[in-house]
Amino acid sequence: MWRAASHSVTQTQKLGRALAKHLRPGDILGFTGNLGAGKTTFIQGIAEGLGLPNTLRATSPTFTLVNEYPTIPRLFHYDFYRLNQADELWETGYDDATRSEGIIVAEWFDRVAEAAEEAHLLIHIEGQGRDRTFTLEPHGDSWEHRFDSLAGFKRVNP
Repeated sequence: MWRAASHSVTQTQKLGRALAKHLRPGDILGFTGNLGAGKTTFIQGIAEGLGLPNTLRATSPTFTLVNEYPTIPRLFHYDFYRLNQADELWETGYDDATRSEGIIVAEWFDRVAEAAEEAHLLIHIEGQGRDRTFTLEPHGDSWEHRFDSLAGFKRVNP
């Protein structure tokens, strides 16, 4: 596991950009945390780190359920908040996205247990006010040795 603290929107986006440097096509990142915890802000940093054009901004797909961004590799941004069961997940095209060469980031990842059946990096966000703690928990072998050094994050024992 890795952990980092943030005390501003700018720091949170910087952490996302740092993580983006280590991502590979086919990666799945699941985000958990309270409403307003900084999930979308962190994902904005990831999108910027993957080359999202300055003319675009990553926004939460709360009502559309998924946004696709023209990054390299392609970024699929899901929001599972309004989902209640696996059937709804598959209707969003999630299954197709997992087979693509893109990267999936999903807010409210814990809402649909079936999403966690694939190898993924769980990113849990805690905090209030401006202070946030980000905990990265790998699920699957592909993550374990990827982050020998991850700017802003410290490796911690579970």
